[in-house]
Amino acid sequence: MHARDPHEPVASRGAPAPADRRRAFPAAAAARALLVAAACVASLALAQPRLLSVPAVDTQRYAGTWYEVARLPNRFQEPCLGDVSALYSPRPDGTIAVVNRCRTDAGWDVVDGLARPTDPSNAKLRVSFLPAGLRWLPFARGDYWVLEL
Repeated sequence: MHARDPHEPVASRGAPAPADRRRAFPAAAAARALLVAAACVASLALAQPRLLSVPAVDTQRYAGTWYEVARLPNRFQEPCLGDVSALYSPRPDGTIAVVNRCRTDAGWDVVDGLARPTDPSNAKLRVSFLPAGLRWLPFARGDYWVLEL
């Protein structure tokens, strides 16, 4: 028989040996850190106010030319220097014709589109600026919500 060093840990069946525990600690700490980070992100997302559309839009009153007073940067308007406007014209089938214009270095940029309400409120629309023959493509539509009138 040999004598056991009293400072040497005894490994029991099913429990990892001390060296294995040291290797497992960083993985467990990383998993806990990920869980804490996910909980923080989830709580921040829940704390953000939800954007809501207006209850209803009367498309006849909404019709006409609207002028841009401010914008968030977006790739569609990169060449626009100013004088940005949108002309909305309700159509008999319930859709809305859209004509966007802006002044660029080369003159005026004009693009025609079509907006389709997604619910009876007319406050949430899907807009496509593809040529008329391609507007049926579902991936080329953007969400457009009226947030305030």
